[in-house]
Amino acid sequence: IVRTFFQAFAYASLFLGIHLAPPAWLSASPMRFLGKISYSLYLWHWLVLIALEKLLPGSSPPSLLYSLMVGISLIVAQLSFQCIEQPMLRQGQRLLQRRAELRLAHS
Repeated sequence: IVRTFFQAFAYASLFLGIHLAPPAWLSASPMRFLGKISYSLYLWHWLVLIALEKLLPGSSPPSLLYSLMVGISLIVAQLSFQCIEQPMLRQGQRLLQRRAELRLAHS
């Protein structure tokens, strides 16, 4: 029954998300920042947590460990977004544009 509830909740959220405007708080600058770096944050947070657990084994309260993880993960994710993700996206756009130009030239 729990699974059915979550499925119904997911479908209702999807339906309402398509038909309703997003809440204003989602347009706030911090939320847009998190949305921008979300994939990098997803990739890096676990590695940062593992590294911190190795560097600080049981010597600190979990709240300190998780606070450090969030702070370091945000920094690493921002750097990853700027230095890896953005250049790759720009390169992909250039390749797509070049491909379109070649198609136009050959048609």
